[in-house]
Amino acid sequence: MTVGHWGVGNGMQETFNYAVCNPLPATLHHYERELVHCIGAGGGELVETRPAPTVEVRGAPALKALRTAQLLWQHLHTPRREYDTIVLWPVFGLLDPALWRGRSSRGRHLVVVHDPSPLRKQHGVGRIAARAGRLAGNQVSVIVHTTVAAQVLDDFGWRRVKILPHPIRVEPRWSRESPEISESGEALICGQWKPARDMALISGLGKELRGIGLQPVIAGRGWPTVPGWTVDEGFMTEPDMTARLRRARCVLLPYSHYFQSNVAVRALEVGTPVVGHRHPFLEGLLGAEYPGYVEHGSDPTGWARAIERSIAIPPGSLAEPLGVYERRAIQSWSTFLRRGDQN
Repeated sequence: MTVGHWGVGNGMQETFNYAVCNPLPATLHHYERELVHCIGAGGGELVETRPAPTVEVRGAPALKALRTAQLLWQHLHTPRREYDTIVLWPVFGLLDPALWRGRSSRGRHLVVVHDPSPLRKQHGVGRIAARAGRLAGNQVSVIVHTTVAAQVLDDFGWRRVKILPHPIRVEPRWSRESPEISESGEALICGQWKPARDMALISGLGKELRGIGLQPVIAGRGWPTVPGWTVDEGFMTEPDMTARLRRARCVLLPYSHYFQSNVAVRALEVGTPVVGHRHPFLEGLLGAEYPGYVEHGSDPTGWARAIERSIAIPPGSLAEPLGVYERRAIQSWSTFLRRGDQN
């Protein structure tokens, strides 16, 4: 393709083609939109979205995952395909690279690994699977979004790993000045329950939040009753989640361990500050001096102080660092995809 495109630089860039396969179309719907925006802004032309049976992380039938893998295999072994295919979630975990060995097409197969050591049960994850995938998958590039995730794969012996920024799309009018946001008093935990949630912290934090005039709210599926919190258990649609994130005063990340947080990205995209442990992922987004970091583990009082600092952030003050991060993400993805087989 020879059509020009205004990328992140000052001149015209030649566009390039790519395809996307999303085995988790509900869970990763917003992530897919962020990625398409990011790559498109850097000159990428989405030419194909591969259909695949839904493979949800929780209770995914192996036969459904196998059918998804079969469709991908057929696509990736098409000789005339000369563009990269980005798979947004590994169908069989760390075994995925072994499935694509010896493909006959010119385009690369790129797998985004969000959780190399997952927080809940997933097909094909563990040291044996990692070793098998590593030995068989030298032709496959694995993409992660944090140095923390890359280190886990490095410990497994993987060497062909590329760290790229989590895609983000900051709203043009990044502001906290709308009545919908300023009148809300919610301190929100958003997303499905996972074992990595620090339940002891969450239980002790409810009283602290009420003491500083905030309403403790949890929204997502799989959550138990939590004393001191309003729990809205159940699946949230995309519009519902966006609306909740918009009206919250802050979004909390009370995780004992994580590699990245799409909830944090989504909150920041609409102008809602986040509060969590100091983490390489958050520092990449917000810088080292962001006032919403918690420095003292699971102490509810320390969390309350970080929450107070976060809600005192002037409206729009994070637009600049997030804009810098967005431009870096666009440039990084564009550079990587234009290089072809050079990693």
